[in-house]
Amino acid sequence: MIKQFLRPESLDEALALKTKYGDDAVYMAGGARLNASPTRTEHEIVINLSGIDLEGCEKTARGWEIGALTTLQTVVDHVALPEGLREAAALVYSRNVRNQCTLGGEIAAALPACLIVPALLAMDARVELADGNVMSVAKYQKQCEGLITKVIVPAEVYACFNQNVSKSAADLPIVNASFAIQRDKDGNESYGIAVSGSSIPFARIPAEDSILAFLTNDISRQQLEERIAETVSCETDFRGSADYKREVSGVLVASMVEEYRLQANKVQASKVQAGKVKGQ
Repeated sequence: MIKQFLRPESLDEALALKTKYGDDAVYMAGGARLNASPTRTEHEIVINLSGIDLEGCEKTARGWEIGALTTLQTVVDHVALPEGLREAAALVYSRNVRNQCTLGGEIAAALPACLIVPALLAMDARVELADGNVMSVAKYQKQCEGLITKVIVPAEVYACFNQNVSKSAADLPIVNASFAIQRDKDGNESYGIAVSGSSIPFARIPAEDSILAFLTNDISRQQLEERIAETVSCETDFRGSADYKREVSGVLVASMVEEYRLQANKVQASKVQAGKVKGQ
């Protein structure tokens, strides 16, 4: 039960309050997770961050830098942001919830069924903390320490795909998967996959070799599905068996990779056709 609700007016004041109260206090942004069941906080002291300017989206040399208190609805509405990130934020079914949830808060909550974190993991996004330290979202999720001030989506992100399976739009995802492509200035590509779900913890799956093999037609889609399924760790619950969730994970990821291959082939075909027309 919350007994003290503190409202710092600056980042320094918020950090000082956390130092003062230590583990007895918790930071709160929109309160969508900490102030609602089943994730309601047991801390008695809350340090509310709403009075601190940690919002906004800016394109820099590092990529897209997004303030930790930027709401998911703002991400959805910001047309210049990577489309895959906007799509992932939109997977949260309720606009009211999207207006309350913040990007930094979703990362800090570390919920296994979060809908936007897999996209951030797949894109190899980073967080900047109040002390200036910068680390990957994956590393932060392992320690969940420090106040997030920014989320940084790398400039090399070329595309991101998202798919999930759930019993309804309002239900927790049985499996939620994201596939991202990074492309450097020389055109070299790298790939990231992340999967989460009702009993599947956040995970960035090491499957780049399998993806490349599929994109170059060295393995079949069925083989890609099987390889992805082998890397996913999950448990049986009332939503489905562990075997079912692994199989679904493989199908979702393979579907996204295949979609990207089809798009890439179309782009290449268009370039070839344009070159023929130009040469005539």
